[in-house]
Amino acid sequence: MKKLLNIILLAFFFTSITNAQTVGVAINDDGSDADDSAILDVKSTTQGILIPRMTETQRDNISSPAVGLLVFQTDGTAGFYYHDGTEWMSIAGTSTTLSAPGLSTTSVSSITTTGATTGGNISSDGGASVTARGVCYSTSANPTTSDNTTSDGSGTGSFSSTLSNLTSGTTYYVRAYATNSVGTSYGSQVNFTTSSPSYSVGDLVEGGIVFYLLQSGDPGYSSTVQHGLVVSIGEINSSNKDTEFGCKGTVIGTSYGIGTGQANTNAILAGCGTANIAADLCDNYSVTSGGITYSDWYLPSHDEMDELYNASTYGGGTITLTTNLNNVEYYTSTEDGSSTSDYAYHLHFNGYHMHSDKKNKDKNVVAVRSF
Repeated sequence: MKKLLNIILLAFFFTSITNAQTVGVAINDDGSDADDSAILDVKSTTQGILIPRMTETQRDNISSPAVGLLVFQTDGTAGFYYHDGTEWMSIAGTSTTLSAPGLSTTSVSSITTTGATTGGNISSDGGASVTARGVCYSTSANPTTSDNTTSDGSGTGSFSSTLSNLTSGTTYYVRAYATNSVGTSYGSQVNFTTSSPSYSVGDLVEGGIVFYLLQSGDPGYSSTVQHGLVVSIGEINSSNKDTEFGCKGTVIGTSYGIGTGQANTNAILAGCGTANIAADLCDNYSVTSGGITYSDWYLPSHDEMDELYNASTYGGGTITLTTNLNNVEYYTSTEDGSSTSDYAYHLHFNGYHMHSDKKNKDKNVVAVRSF
């Protein structure tokens, strides 16, 4: 009889287990049944469910994770992750495979003659910490971190970059960059042009005194960027009237106009190797101003010297060339094309007189350069 009772109780126990497996389990504080569609129905307004918590390394060490397995990662990019059968995915559907950062470049503002403000916004770290960020910039398109760069911290989000020591009237290209353990990525390219300064005759600019501003029709003239000519501050020869034009007996083939002085000087140096002639003194002249050395000086052409006279106190202008008022003769880089190979033009400033003289006559020398 006792043996039979045990058999009946055992049968009832297995029957209860079987029935329990087909009915959802409800966990709540209101006594409601589980929803028919749920194997587990949890309700609460004061507590939550704790999914297994672990580090990224612990998560990746789970052997043969089932599709849909859910964990909460506590380090790195923390959050809920599920396994899709191939890899772990964030609950938002983002792959845990690392990538380079995602970012954009901020438009450029506060543009001056030598500076500007820009920056970027890093929208994604690619799953790995952003260790460096900033902008790279160049006068050539698509700059990289091999070009000029700023360093503006780390991490995601927006940042500002200040560009300085730029060249006036110049177009620059800019891209934001961000670096993580995968590599460096770049934002879209933006470009801007620095402002051009406004100069007047008599201003000290780039190592000399402005004596002429290019006009429409002059070689190198721009309606948006101011260009012109500056003269050395005083004569560059060592003492009054001690320098020859050189090349006596040789036809160099020089020009008269604005913008031809540099080519004339180059031609004289190429055709006449004599040291310390007027063109040679100009070519070797240099001035350091504001930390920048300017060494691209030349002997002015006929018409460039004319404009220097007009800007000088002799011609009614403001530029003082010398204190020697009686012997102010300056060589130009222009030969007298109507004479023989022995003559070149010079200008007598004290009572304007542009005329040619033999190339071996001693005169004074001033150097000019373009800006």
